[in-house]
Amino acid sequence: MTAPVAERPYVTANIAQNSQILADDAFLNQLMSATENVRRLETRLSGTHGQLRDLIRSLGLETGFYLVLVELGNISARILVHNGIITAAEAAVEGQRLSGPNAVKLLDDEASGEAVIAIARLRPYLYQWSPKMTVYVKGIDLQHRQLVRAVNNLYLSLLSGKPRSVLQGILDFLAEYTVFHFRSEERFFEKHGYPRAEQHRLEHRKFVERIEDFRMKYRTGEARLNIDMLMFLADWIRGHIMKSDKDYGEWLKRQGVVKTV
Repeated sequence: MTAPVAERPYVTANIAQNSQILADDAFLNQLMSATENVRRLETRLSGTHGQLRDLIRSLGLETGFYLVLVELGNISARILVHNGIITAAEAAVEGQRLSGPNAVKLLDDEASGEAVIAIARLRPYLYQWSPKMTVYVKGIDLQHRQLVRAVNNLYLSLLSGKPRSVLQGILDFLAEYTVFHFRSEERFFEKHGYPRAEQHRLEHRKFVERIEDFRMKYRTGEARLNIDMLMFLADWIRGHIMKSDKDYGEWLKRQGVVKTV
């Protein structure tokens, strides 16, 4: 007799930890600003076990990242879904907030009535590399791409409900790679006599101190990854490249050291 095939889980094992991000209104606003499209539907929930699982399946969310907003009588809920699996959930009912497994249980077993549901497909990145970000030095451009990719990986790992160990690993890589990248830039400054090298080094040191402080606090549990830190990383890297790094790129071009690529 053939053994039954195990049912694919529809809730990530890390949902309790990961659902904290949905309590952050700034994070929710950032997610809403990162939507590729939004659709709305009305349906009825019967209050029977498994209805949330069936709803997620019926919505066609098997590929990609989605934010699902549910309004049902006195219940409002926020759900993150990655490739058909719920990675975070939060619900508010009669002034009480339920998070993670408790929110899922409410929506999966108890909620009933006419529901209005909004489904937003999320972009799989915070920032994308753009040719406008070039500093005309191929090796440095490649390192910048890697930094942008690392921040996007951190963002996607958070949305997909990866365990803290994975997030810690990405943070460690980002911190260590940033130090390597800054050393590469500073050696380049020394080689070519860039006149604003000291100001640039100061910006590097401040960033390294900030990310190192956060990395250590995250490791000990004193801090958690939220949209503020993600946007700090993304905005600083993008802003630094587009301002300070573009400055030395343009200076190098004027000196004839590099040519426009």
